[in-house]
Amino acid sequence: MAAAEKTIAVLRDAALKYDRALVSYSGGKDSLVVLDLAMRTFKYVECFAMYCPVPNLDCFMKRIEWTKERYGVKIHLYPHWLMARFLRMGIYRWENERDATMIPELKLHDIYTMARADTKIKLIVAGLKKSDSTWRRRTAKSLEAYKDLVWPIQDWDKLDVLSYLARHNLPLPESFGGTNASGLSLATPPMLWLHD
Repeated sequence: MAAAEKTIAVLRDAALKYDRALVSYSGGKDSLVVLDLAMRTFKYVECFAMYCPVPNLDCFMKRIEWTKERYGVKIHLYPHWLMARFLRMGIYRWENERDATMIPELKLHDIYTMARADTKIKLIVAGLKKSDSTWRRRTAKSLEAYKDLVWPIQDWDKLDVLSYLARHNLPLPESFGGTNASGLSLATPPMLWLHD
């Protein structure tokens, strides 16, 4: 089955079980495609986004506001699950500021649980693609057992995503720091871009 046909089948199947969907939204191209697909499929859609490294950065909030305006969706904001790990490791805090063991270890599933509890929406639709990296393929495999999660574009590649954006007149999100990705990370180019 071709990637597009599989995506349609996954979404139609999910829509038979759920009329409400919660989209994991980063503001990047993959999550934008997934949000657009969800809006075309489900009766009601909300989003949640994880900010990193700090809340309310202008570059991040501009995407959030654009999305709210374009789609009329509510977007819930949470700290990225990796922030707990960074803080425990001494990144983004003074070493003696507090005992690192007091900071709980978080995983992606913990953010999913919080978002579900806040919205009362069971189904999460995310833009994970196997073609992105070995880590993404492992993540997809490890999360297959979880119920109420769908990755409709998991078999797509970057060209599929870019083609969808062009076909549906959606803007390509700006990439930070000259990287191929449109999300912020702790890599040197995005951090220097953010500094500037």
